[in-house]
Amino acid sequence: MVPSEDKCWATLSGLSVTDVCKRCGVSYNQSEEYYVVKSFGAEFSVSAKTRKIAPLSEQGGIVTERFSDFYTLSALFYLNEAKDIPESGRIVSPLEIKGGDIFFRGGHVLPLNKVALKYDNKRDDFLSRGFSMGAELSTYGDVSFKVYPFPRLPVLLILWHSDDEFPPRADLLLDSSCDFHLPTDVIWSVCMLCTLMMF
Repeated sequence: MVPSEDKCWATLSGLSVTDVCKRCGVSYNQSEEYYVVKSFGAEFSVSAKTRKIAPLSEQGGIVTERFSDFYTLSALFYLNEAKDIPESGRIVSPLEIKGGDIFFRGGHVLPLNKVALKYDNKRDDFLSRGFSMGAELSTYGDVSFKVYPFPRLPVLLILWHSDDEFPPRADLLLDSSCDFHLPTDVIWSVCMLCTLMMF
């Protein structure tokens, strides 16, 4: 069972700031007493003292305004549990992570089909959306990019354009190290956030 938001805040308030910064690849604003977390190319303040998360730039507003339900708990879990482990460089499907079948059941299915339809044969629009999220160009599929919802948790979004034989398709892949940082249901939440930000 996923701990409540209150419990996550309580856990964070009891952790060593130095340890959190080292494990998670984040920094800490000593004077204002909040963590600075880089997500989707923007910076966010996470304050265990006030129990608030806020964007530090206009660019990050979309995350907290539209997707706070997904982002808040994911960010708290990340700060509480991420490990000081670099990316493996091995890209995997959600099915390859422990309990990853959750991604393909009922209401947990990511709306990647809608991403594929929205951006079919619109390479520039797909990339423009990715770059607005701080993404890096990648080399998979017809067009793809890697985005960082959190510093140690890259997500790869891939688009395959339609042709005479096949409909468009969008895929989401993860670095295999994701298992070390977050439980599967929180990884799902991060992936759903990445997918919804494409709209």
